[in-house]
Amino acid sequence: MDFYAELQSFSDSPKDNDEASPQQSIDVVPGGNVASWIGLGWEANGAITAIEGEDGSKGEADFGYFPVPGKTADQLGHVFLGGSNLAINQRAGNPEAAEEWLTLATSQEWAQKFVDAQNGGVVPNRTDVTASPEAGSFAEAMVASADVGFLPPLTTGWANVETVPNPIKELMTKSLNGDDYASAAEAADAEITTRINRE
Repeated sequence: MDFYAELQSFSDSPKDNDEASPQQSIDVVPGGNVASWIGLGWEANGAITAIEGEDGSKGEADFGYFPVPGKTADQLGHVFLGGSNLAINQRAGNPEAAEEWLTLATSQEWAQKFVDAQNGGVVPNRTDVTASPEAGSFAEAMVASADVGFLPPLTTGWANVETVPNPIKELMTKSLNGDDYASAAEAADAEITTRINRE
């Protein structure tokens, strides 16, 4: 978190602002005052469209892609291999169809399609998926980052952690604002433990 706070100190971004407002890819990056940013494949494509226009008539977006760097030049940064949760709502009108869809969505065949997707691909939820990305592409950077990434705890209770107010985001904000990290982390850890173990 000290390293994260050091990185944030080079930014004009508010310390207590969620990344969703404003949208960095379509509202901030196209302004031309951002040298580099951390984003996902679809965000990069959103920035390209915002810069070039739907038909490419507004100009050219000149992006290069690289994995999140580590604290030293010889290592990559450890990224969070998480994202949207796949689940069947308890009140689903057709739980059998939902289960069938989940089976398809998490299959090797569809995981491979997700990785190969034209919009930059996503990190697969399986280890039997192959990826041969084009050199210099976003997908190449994504694959390199995935090799040193970490998964959230593999428990259904993790969904409770990501709900608002998110204790991880709150911890990050407290750290950026100079709060005592040890006590803030202890409180966040207790809240995360409670949420993970909640039904």
